[in-house]
Amino acid sequence: MVTDTINVSSDGSGREEALLETEKLADYISLGSKQRLRLRLLAEETLGLVAAISKDFTARYRAESLETGKCIIHLEADADMDYGKRKEFISVSTSGKNEASKGFMGKIRSLFENGLGHGSEELSGVPAYMEMGMTGSADMQGANNIMYIWSLENYREGISGSSDTGEDEFGAGDELEKSIVASLADDVKVAVSGNKVELTIEYTP
Repeated sequence: MVTDTINVSSDGSGREEALLETEKLADYISLGSKQRLRLRLLAEETLGLVAAISKDFTARYRAESLETGKCIIHLEADADMDYGKRKEFISVSTSGKNEASKGFMGKIRSLFENGLGHGSEELSGVPAYMEMGMTGSADMQGANNIMYIWSLENYREGISGSSDTGEDEFGAGDELEKSIVASLADDVKVAVSGNKVELTIEYTP
């Protein structure tokens, strides 16, 4: 099942509709109360990210269930903004003084913002503490259409390796342990391709 796509904005519009669609998905796949709560928490965290980005920000939200039983939450936005707003997003997402980027979801937000500011033409503002989860590949249309993907799964592997050698200088492992999303999700991905930025959260009840 795939829910309806809901336009959600940083002013809160669309939030309740998105949560209702998520509840419908939970009903459809007959989730128990504990699994339903976890799916809703992941949806709320995703929508909280929207509220934190910008007063004029709008994205598209949907959720789906796969035959394997996995649930996926999608948040997609376009990066085709005017120069002034693009410059504003870049300055916020690349700033080391951005207090809101503290915590795991704050850092996911900064990656999402960075994609909105740059598109896939350049992702130079990715913070050093998130580089372990980054991959990049050119699609079939050529090198000008590079897709950048940040993955929690890759990030966990990188942290595990750095912790083994005592090099977890950003305290990332401890941060993941404190994050609701990181503790519940199988994977979290931020993908940037062309002028589209998408956050996906994968959860197996």
